Amino acid sequence: MVPSVPACDRPSPYIIVLAAFAILLHRHTGEEDVVVGTSSISGNPLVLRLRVTAEDTFQDVVRAVYKVRRAKFATEAEAREDEIPFSQILCLLSQQTGTKPYEDIPFRVRFFNRTDTTEDTLRQSSNAATDLTVFIDSTSTTARRLVPGLEVRVVYNQVLFTAQRIRHLLDQLLLLLRTACGTDATGSPLKVAAISLLTPRCRLVVPDPTADLHWDGWEGGIHDVFARNAKKYPSRVCVVDTPDVQRNGAANGTGSGCRGRIFTYKQINEASNVVAHRLLEGGLQREDVVMIYAHRGIELVVAIMGVLRSGGTFSVIGEWFYERLRLRGWPTIVFLPPDPAYPPARQQIYLSVARPRALIVIERAGTIDPSVQKYIQNELDVVTQIPSLRLADDGALYGGISPDSAAGDVLDCVKHLQDQEPEVVIGPDSIGTLSFTSGSTGVPKDNPSANLATKGVRGRHYSLTHFYPWLSCEFGLSEEDRFSMLSGIAHDPIQRDTCCGILSNPKDLCFASVFTPLFLGAQLHIPTSEDIGVAGALAAWIAARSLTVTHLTPAMGQLLSANASTQLPSLRTAFFVGDILTRRDCSRLQALAPNCTI
Repeated sequence: MVPSVPACDRPSPYIIVLAAFAILLHRHTGEEDVVVGTSSISGNPLVLRLRVTAEDTFQDVVRAVYKVRRAKFATEAEAREDEIPFSQILCLLSQQTGTKPYEDIPFRVRFFNRTDTTEDTLRQSSNAATDLTVFIDSTSTTARRLVPGLEVRVVYNQVLFTAQRIRHLLDQLLLLLRTACGTDATGSPLKVAAISLLTPRCRLVVPDPTADLHWDGWEGGIHDVFARNAKKYPSRVCVVDTPDVQRNGAANGTGSGCRGRIFTYKQINEASNVVAHRLLEGGLQREDVVMIYAHRGIELVVAIMGVLRSGGTFSVIGEWFYERLRLRGWPTIVFLPPDPAYPPARQQIYLSVARPRALIVIERAGTIDPSVQKYIQNELDVVTQIPSLRLADDGALYGGISPDSAAGDVLDCVKHLQDQEPEVVIGPDSIGTLSFTSGSTGVPKDNPSANLATKGVRGRHYSLTHFYPWLSCEFGLSEEDRFSMLSGIAHDPIQRDTCCGILSNPKDLCFASVFTPLFLGAQLHIPTSEDIGVAGALAAWIAARSLTVTHLTPAMGQLLSANASTQLPSLRTAFFVGDILTRRDCSRLQALAPNCTI
């Protein structure tokens, strides 16, 4: 069914398919401002800018496409008279930006009519940054103009798309064309948001929303599993942290040449019990937010497990190392501001959204800016604080002196409870983590809900343990493995370093290289900043520790392989998440780690 327009102005099949493609772009990206590079009757590429909303109908979009294209050039004569050749535009842009012509083509998505497209057009509007090009070619005769045959061909960037993904896209385009002119239950034309994109091919890969989640088989939160491992293997090595003397640049050098500070499952279990009891004694309620002013180290593990054990919801503020390493084009995913050195005003923005009820400051993270501390005292309802969390080499835990109390260390009153697990019951649907995605603007974007007092992206306890049995079976992970904790605090890699990174959205990847070994009863090794920041040192550190599993971003993988001369025969598995992974990145890593599966 062709959308109703005057017979003399009936849109061509190309216009109709282009409208469907614009809807598909809107549905996949959520963008209402859709920009597509298209062909024109003069052969010059034409920028088509459309506004597509969820409330539009397919007919609305077809009319908009038709109107925009017709408004450009009424006739071929006008087109040839008024158009500025695309090559001249590129030369002008190159003069203004200092780049060479064709070096930065503004078209990432293109939709061309093959009969209007010349080789010169393709060359001028293409480069390595072009993501997707759709060609439409009519195969009908003039006698069958009203029922044309169309051939669709797609040229795509293989770094971004697989052939299977393009097949899904074409299936959805065909389904959209078949159903877009239908009506809803009231007889009204379907809205763009209501058009189904669920094809038979999609049904084979998407989760079944009616499937049993098997919550009756839930074995408890990650802190419950960890407590069972601690009771079963109390003397087993849990975390190997880099000594403070190395962090301070002492003569021992980098972490690759030192055994490190070793902590057992029993020691960390007892320390997290102390943190949990302190939070509960201070008045923390279940699912209250606890902000952790963090540093990559053993104390972060203790703080997170302590918060979860108390029934609280943890958020983290900390180092910014990965902010400098992230690749262009991906949003930063943070657990509050990514740097203690961030401007205090920015830290206050995150605090105002998170509304924490408790605060844990790790000693090695430094001190909170006085203006931020004042904001916490005056604007937030914080019921308890641990001002300076530190785990000594012998496993003794210290919390620092409270500024409003002269009674000694804030943890002294609960240290006798280190062997007692708090009696706080949490369920699979209880909230354990709170994070925010800042997007390209750097301003935290929350997810408002009328049913939940706390905004942000919430991770539930069920998701923190759900994938580990499958993960261990699929990739052969076990208690014998040694994991790395390479991520900085701010960026989403630290989330992967503390929980399972097997979800489709990076913001859901809450904390895998910490939670994975704790779930399995394995070891977690933590390097120094020098081990990560010095070219070649990271590979030497991994080799010295005989690590077997690591979680990386592509940027961190590049840093690992840069100037590395040390082979990594022990590294068996590397999980990459969070950005575009190239074959070259994989080849470089496997040249160092020939036994590694990526």
